[in-house]
Amino acid sequence: MIIQLYRQQDEAFINRTKDPICIIGRIRVRFENGQWSWDEVLDDKITYKQQAPFSVDPDSTIWIAWMDGKPVGHLAARADWNRYAWIDEIDVLAAYRGQGVGSALMAEAKGWAKDHQLAGLGLESQDTNVLAARFYQRSGFRIGGLNTAFYRHLGKPYQDEYAVFWYADLS
Repeated sequence: MIIQLYRQQDEAFINRTKDPICIIGRIRVRFENGQWSWDEVLDDKITYKQQAPFSVDPDSTIWIAWMDGKPVGHLAARADWNRYAWIDEIDVLAAYRGQGVGSALMAEAKGWAKDHQLAGLGLESQDTNVLAARFYQRSGFRIGGLNTAFYRHLGKPYQDEYAVFWYADLS
């Protein structure tokens, strides 16, 4: 696997590394005694949700993962006002998940955040993305907040989803 920084000519590859999200249930988020926790409520059937196209933010640093001579994943991050490296998007093609691609991209982002004296990493996901929640937890992230109104005006299938905010401190 090769991880490369994004180049202008790579723009066409970004959206080729986006497969539909596999929905196997929801995470149920709780805040009790000053601590966030979550568990899973799994569905009887698996569904898939198409992702919105990614547009390149000129303030982002983007890494592309290559395997077998083709792009298989990407991660876009930027330095945010709160001293976190905000991950706008991380995606890995379904056929390459579980092979360390996401972990390699996350390692690049963590190294970049350290090099820029940032305190940690942050990102937002949906409560319907259980597989992503598992990955974020394995990657050292913890829930730092929940927004039940974030998607409410977007219509179906988003309006019933909650935004979950995840953080990983680097210290």
